[in-house]
Amino acid sequence: MTSRNLFLSAFAAALLAAPTFAQTAPQGAVYAMTNAASGNAVVVFDRDAQGKLSFNGNVLTNGKGTGQPLESADSLVLSRNGKWLLAANAGSDNISVFKVQASGLTLTDTMASGGKKPVSIAVDDNVVYVLNAGTPNNISGFTLDNQGQLTPIANSSMPLSGPNVNPGDIKFSPDGSLLVVTEKDTNLLGRFTVNATTNAPVTFETQPSAERTPFAVAYRGVHHFFAAEANAGQVDKGAVSPWGVRQDKLIELQPVVSTTETATCWIVSLGSTKLLYVSNTGSDSITGFSIKNNQKLTLLDPNGVTAKTGSKPTDIATVRGARFLYALNSGDGTVSGWTVDKTNGDLTSLQTPVAGLPAAGASGLVAR
Repeated sequence: MTSRNLFLSAFAAALLAAPTFAQTAPQGAVYAMTNAASGNAVVVFDRDAQGKLSFNGNVLTNGKGTGQPLESADSLVLSRNGKWLLAANAGSDNISVFKVQASGLTLTDTMASGGKKPVSIAVDDNVVYVLNAGTPNNISGFTLDNQGQLTPIANSSMPLSGPNVNPGDIKFSPDGSLLVVTEKDTNLLGRFTVNATTNAPVTFETQPSAERTPFAVAYRGVHHFFAAEANAGQVDKGAVSPWGVRQDKLIELQPVVSTTETATCWIVSLGSTKLLYVSNTGSDSITGFSIKNNQKLTLLDPNGVTAKTGSKPTDIATVRGARFLYALNSGDGTVSGWTVDKTNGDLTSLQTPVAGLPAAGASGLVAR
């Protein structure tokens, strides 16, 4: 055997004997926003198959935040097909669109929001609506094309019940026929019916919420949603109310259910499971509910504490089809995560809260 062949044989043997290291690609991601006044950015956390997060980096939105908590829900949202991520730039009155790929986020468009201080976004297929909290409060609609470009919808801008109602959330019904808006200072739930042909709002009606300070809503099917109500931040007075939707009318299905916690604001329902979770900003906790027949809610834990969080939890998010729940801790700039037991709703901590966000002002949370 020649010396060259002897070298190659020895090299091959060494490769076979050497230890191998698996390169685990992220299974998904969790996104939040810095909401920095100097320049807003989406913060990316990689998610592994077990739900654990690791900080990846920031992607600029080409817009500005406010540097202060937005006090709204859905300021950062994913399209239903998971292809597009939309971010509200409340400090520069525009919204940004990113294409979501395994390799990362690519900015495709930045568009004026149709008002002042966009704080919440709703998406239904290729239709996007923005809730603007600046004076005067309004909503405005856009279509989203296959290149990630936004085009304003004619006659889609409509005012809320007053110029300064402190709106908190805008949400499409699953069939896209209705937009629900929360008005925190007027204690009203607003509903816009949407024309299926023009995608423009047709009517706007309001009715009193079940409790004070309706903040965020979460749908469960076409005909039911739940509203998280902060009750003006009164100690241990947070609540959740179930609603039915019948011919575009909102029907309160049962009296509000207390969380026994403070400042109940953000809310998610866990897909097809009969579970619902809310974050309590004033109590540093998550409250879980089971959903019974006729959407009746029952506390998973009598004391209202299903899990403890980091400081001042705000936005919460779940992974569609998976058993993970995440919370943005706005008081310390971290993200907490739990595994959800889909049988009894118990939450088991995934890891120590993950850093990577500013300790003040961070807003929005989306998981995939």
